[in-house]
Amino acid sequence: MKKKWNRVLTLMVMTAATMLALTACGGYQIETGSVSGGAVSGQAVSEKPEETGRFCNDTHLYYRPWESDDEMETIVERDFADGSERKIKIKDLYDLLYVDNDWIYYEKCENPTDEKTASFWRAPVEKINGKDQVNEEKEELVCKPKDGVGHRISHFACKVFCNGRFIAHASAEKYKLCVFDIQKGEYVDTTQEDDIFCNITSVSEAGAVIEDKNTWWLDGKTGKLSVIRSYPHNEYGGRASYVNGGKVFLTGSLLYNEGGDAEVANTEVELYLPPCKEFPDGKLQKVSTQDELKTVLEQEGYLDALKEYDIYIFNVFFRKNTVYYQVFLFGEKNKDFYLYNVILSKSLQPGSELKVEKELTKILSNAKENQQLSGVCVEITDKYAIMLVENGDDKEQLLYYDFDTGEVKKITEKDQEWYLSYCNDLYHGEELDNLLK
Repeated sequence: MKKKWNRVLTLMVMTAATMLALTACGGYQIETGSVSGGAVSGQAVSEKPEETGRFCNDTHLYYRPWESDDEMETIVERDFADGSERKIKIKDLYDLLYVDNDWIYYEKCENPTDEKTASFWRAPVEKINGKDQVNEEKEELVCKPKDGVGHRISHFACKVFCNGRFIAHASAEKYKLCVFDIQKGEYVDTTQEDDIFCNITSVSEAGAVIEDKNTWWLDGKTGKLSVIRSYPHNEYGGRASYVNGGKVFLTGSLLYNEGGDAEVANTEVELYLPPCKEFPDGKLQKVSTQDELKTVLEQEGYLDALKEYDIYIFNVFFRKNTVYYQVFLFGEKNKDFYLYNVILSKSLQPGSELKVEKELTKILSNAKENQQLSGVCVEITDKYAIMLVENGDDKEQLLYYDFDTGEVKKITEKDQEWYLSYCNDLYHGEELDNLLK
């Protein structure tokens, strides 16, 4: 029975990651060319979204279109001022890494299945015909990875960290963390001593989370590593990690038994504050425990009559001093499988309790026999929750929930909210390519 659940869990997570990647990585739904719609129907997109991240500078948003195989070597440059778009063709493009006012950074790979053919490049942003835009003809090599970039063939590929100051990746041969100082033009010593291969699980402009025997924080300003958590030596595997709102969130450990099956050891959520003046060694604190989560789900009736079930925390968000996270709960009832999508929240104020966000949860499909995955929360900002759901025809539809008005609305590329997924420091870009191989 356990092996069956593990297979279901793996399929469920891969499906969810694919749905997210279709949106957050420049999904197939994006149309190129001039956009005539806006945040209000009929108006042009005329301002930069309030919350920006690694793929925006002051004037433009950059994304991968993924419309067809012909678009695989394309980056779209979208002007915040008028919504116009320009396609940038880059030979051997593998991934867009980071954008600032001076450069865009990206990875090239001559052969996507050969880790040793990868290299990191950048192209300048210049004034051309009175407008800031990328001059791809002046691209330059930043560095070649040590032994190639690791984790290229796996379904859950290791991310590459870049913030214009450092580039970090796992080497292909020894799977060690490699950190390149862009200003100095050289690789730096990370003093990483673990003998288990590293995996960069979450990235933002501020830094990256790395998993091996321990969980590490890579500081984006200094390039230094600090230990978030050490694990008992009988554990193998790391924790799901999310960087959101300048904070690092960790969820339950993923352990591997002797048969190679993944098991979720617990479903707690922890908040890590990177080293700072107040906390020189960083600070790790619990947000919610496994018992809290189980109690809330029981009180809300989600565990009623389930003979055997598994709980997986898929994503974590931070809004107005409150932590939100989505839970996939699946189990057996009356010889049928049930899958529930539940969004919960807990304020960081002392004495706060974990609760189900009922208005957000009911947007996602729930409680059907033999239900397949049908909805994920893509993003939560101060104003909106962005959901990706199936519309009944096996097609995905983006919706947003307005926290101020309670309105739920379908959104398309004509709406400014469509681009929030690209603007925030949540998703990286390679998930779709790896999952669909």
